[in-house]
Amino acid sequence: AGRHSARLPLENGGRPVRLHVMVDATSVEVFADGGQVVPTDQIFPKPGSRGVRLFSTGAAARLSSLEAWELQP
Repeated sequence: AGRHSARLPLENGGRPVRLHVMVDATSVEVFADGGQVVPTDQIFPKPGSRGVRLFSTGAAARLSSLEAWELQP
């Protein structure tokens, strides 16, 4: 298991960051600010693992809205 990070350019002026996060059985893709930064990783979750967790390091973050959809095969 590991944690991966990516930094957005600092010139965003403190405005909200929009993230599109795609999670399926074996991969995670995060599209930040329309694709300025796109970390992608293959994952190997334990059987039955269905959780997703968001966190911030180095500064406070506030989640202002969240929408979720189940991907269809």
